[in-house]
Amino acid sequence: RNCPLPPFQSVCEMYARSSTVSLPSRAGTPKQSNQVVLLGDVSVGKSALLHRFVYKDFIEHYNTTIGTSFKSMRVTPRDSGALNDVLLEIWDTAGQERFHSIIPMYYRRAQAAVIVYDTTVPSTFDMAKMWMRELKEKSDIDARMIAVVGNKIDLDSGLISHEEGREYAESEGAMFFETSALSGQNVDQLFFKIAQKLATRESIPSPRIELLDNPRNELSKCCDGVI
Repeated sequence: RNCPLPPFQSVCEMYARSSTVSLPSRAGTPKQSNQVVLLGDVSVGKSALLHRFVYKDFIEHYNTTIGTSFKSMRVTPRDSGALNDVLLEIWDTAGQERFHSIIPMYYRRAQAAVIVYDTTVPSTFDMAKMWMRELKEKSDIDARMIAVVGNKIDLDSGLISHEEGREYAESEGAMFFETSALSGQNVDQLFFKIAQKLATRESIPSPRIELLDNPRNELSKCCDGVI
């Protein structure tokens, strides 16, 4: 599904909220969906990765994503110890600069992010770093729930080495994968790993507020002698 462009952003946002659903899991307990946002420069293969994961095939000539689109997948995390399946609601965002302003409303609701670059185009790696900075500054997504993905490793003209991509991801505390939407290499592993982390993530403790045993006495002490 494609989200409309302005002036229909509010309609799209309302639709996005309403698309979060609960399904019965294997354990019989309703499981809330988890939103995952795909980010990256134009033509890095975000849509192709999502299509490969969902439909297990490759479309050579893919239309550029206009606005955003999403697909839902129910995943059974491997070796996670989780009793429930994980419902992934994966949002595919447009890479063109003119759509940048609408993307924050998707990553601000997301629990995980996939930042994709093209291993044959160095400028897309720079754009991936920009998205990482923006996520850390403007979203609540834990760095451990972010995957940096070098796509198109089936091409021989890779200019971003495996080591460079991995070292960058590790420096940011993120996951790292190299993938090929064409062959399917590591695509399932990418999304299964995200589902595994979402299934086992620890809840963030609420801030502690300590109250004085006798606040009135404390107040009177601080104000003794004040006229």
